[in-house]
Amino acid sequence: MLPHIRQLILATALFSLAHGFYIFSGLFTSMPLLFNLNIFSDSNAQPDIPGNFAVIETTMAGVNFLLGVVGSMAILGDNRPKLTATRGWIIGVIYLILFIVQMILLGIRLDKTGTFYDWGWNDGTKTCRDTDFTGCPIARFLSTDGATIDSISDCKFNAFDVNNVNSGDGASQLVDWSNFMNYDSANAAVLATAAQSAGMDVDADALEPIHDCWYWGCHEICTDRYKLNGIWITYAVISVVVYALLSTLTFITASAVAREEELGDVKRSGESNSLEIPPDADGFSSSSELLSKDSSSSDKFLNLNLRI
Repeated sequence: MLPHIRQLILATALFSLAHGFYIFSGLFTSMPLLFNLNIFSDSNAQPDIPGNFAVIETTMAGVNFLLGVVGSMAILGDNRPKLTATRGWIIGVIYLILFIVQMILLGIRLDKTGTFYDWGWNDGTKTCRDTDFTGCPIARFLSTDGATIDSISDCKFNAFDVNNVNSGDGASQLVDWSNFMNYDSANAAVLATAAQSAGMDVDADALEPIHDCWYWGCHEICTDRYKLNGIWITYAVISVVVYALLSTLTFITASAVAREEELGDVKRSGESNSLEIPPDADGFSSSSELLSKDSSSSDKFLNLNLRI
């Protein structure tokens, strides 16, 4: 194996090992060691989508680490497996698949957390910036004039009616939006009562699930998963760059190995041809001709002796 091919394989293996270990350990620490995956009453109706993405990304990082182990063994192991061009292309396709999947997950994360809306790429529907009645209550409150959240105490408000915030015909019932239980559909009746206290004619059936507002960490003060989602986005950006780099390096390596294999085949073919006895050609005698000449010379020598 040529030196530059060995260097490419080693660089790819080291990148895989470092990234796989870093991302796997970071994601596994955050979920499930620091945060529970599902915290609401019905995990099927109220899934933790960003948490599920983290589980997928943890698995992908584990696959990347294992690919790094295989690459390291190809260079440093005692019984080194032979790296062929075909194996290189297969590993490159795996890295490419990891890159595509990670890009999709990153795009969804940026969309749901409202980053695309902040960039002016969408209208914020079904994201942390959704100010509709069925959207995120924090975003709806912050959309009103003069509304700010500077401390945890500011997370208690009633913004079901944006034209009648924290007031109604009677005393408006405030909702503590820093308490994750108020995002659970099981407590829809409590939220409906709060909406009615703001002067709205609604019941629990009119309230759609708002668990995503909590799981996506839609506010840095009122939801405790704001920083967690920020970390996951950072991991996703790093992974996109690394998977793209690994895929490129692996395809380059596979191309180099393929060229080396072709040169090896040509060399072996030339050596094989040089060992073959050429057919009858001008200036050369075949083995049968040489034997017949030797036999004729012997007969002439014998006849000469008899005449003497």
